[in-house]
Amino acid sequence: MAQELIRVEQLAKEFYLDGDTIRVLEGINLSVNVGERLAICGESGAGKSTLLQIMGA
Repeated sequence: MAQELIRVEQLAKEFYLDGDTIRVLEGINLSVNVGERLAICGESGAGKSTLLQIMGA
């Protein structure tokens, strides 16, 4: 059985700017087992760095 290294379930992140709510992440689920690799790809402003910061990377 694989040993789980990272698990994220139903992650969401919102920012508040000038009275508006900006949802940058919603419903993110992932798991990474020991020995696996993970690449996070997306357009500029898609929330990649925000996700990594929340995960503590």
